[in-house]
Amino acid sequence: MKLLPYFIIASAIGALAVSIDDCPGYTASNVVESDGKLTADLTLAGTACDIYGTDLTELKLLVEYQTNARLHVKIYDAGLQVYQIQESVLPRPSSQGVLASDAAIQFKLTEKPFSFSISRTGSDEILFDTSGTKLVFESQYVYLRTQLPKDPNLYGLGEHSDSFRLATDNYKRTLWNAESPFIPRKSNLYGSHPNYLEHRGGSGSHGVALLNANGMDININKTSSGDQYLEYNILGGVLDFYFLAGPSPTDVSKQYAEVVGLPAMVAYWTFGFQQCKYGWPDIETEEQVVANYSAADIPLEVLWADIDYMDRRRIFTVDPQKYPLDKMRKLVGDMHQRGQKSRCIH
Repeated sequence: MKLLPYFIIASAIGALAVSIDDCPGYTASNVVESDGKLTADLTLAGTACDIYGTDLTELKLLVEYQTNARLHVKIYDAGLQVYQIQESVLPRPSSQGVLASDAAIQFKLTEKPFSFSISRTGSDEILFDTSGTKLVFESQYVYLRTQLPKDPNLYGLGEHSDSFRLATDNYKRTLWNAESPFIPRKSNLYGSHPNYLEHRGGSGSHGVALLNANGMDININKTSSGDQYLEYNILGGVLDFYFLAGPSPTDVSKQYAEVVGLPAMVAYWTFGFQQCKYGWPDIETEEQVVANYSAADIPLEVLWADIDYMDRRRIFTVDPQKYPLDKMRKLVGDMHQRGQKSRCIH
């Protein structure tokens, strides 16, 4: 199957307001509820629209009340042919078997046309609401929109160089990893983290984390009638959401860490002096840099080689003229004998 280039899909996102209206959405059936869990089948509700691929006719819905503050909602293909992030890459948190009645947030299902909402227990304040628009789930495109309150306080959707509080009018956050030299404003950077925190004055904060490794545009905008929304336009994969109840920003951060895991303990030597620079012309220059540290009696724990050492910037290679392998090995060996470390940036 030939994949559409990202820029073709991205350039067409602006025209989706008309095209998506032609999509049939889905109908939920075979809904089964048990203690702390809900499952259902989702079936394409009409003629496929096939905007950027082939509409998948059969989907599965899984809802789990995993903790008092964490709700897992997953929409995936019934045939299990669509890519999902593997457990070996990102282990999933286990469910603690919480009853829905004991959870801080609640899942509500509308069967036809299929939509769902997430609300706070007790106050019934809606935090996430997909009603009014139709789910599109295709081989190369996934679309979902949620309603938002007016002028919301949204943070996250990293890694980017935009403002801390995200804009809410005609704003597009592209998650497509890229190196941006000198970090220009409003650019997507090295990492992709499709999770956001929304803070509301009355009820506090909540988080929405999406586990999807595909490139995507997340649009935050208003409808022609002025209603605020956030929508996902994704190149593929599944919708694997974790809704985090907060209610403080610190709580949301802790709950997110329970989903993706805590940072690894770093080695002691990483706290020492480190030298890294882009633009060194050859291995001899790096050898001289290391020697100069010793001559000046300045501690040096680690020397980092940037992409200059590569053969035409191809990963796992060395430039045979400027960074011959024998000289690279000698420098690394000499540093290791002195208890120093050497690292390469790939």
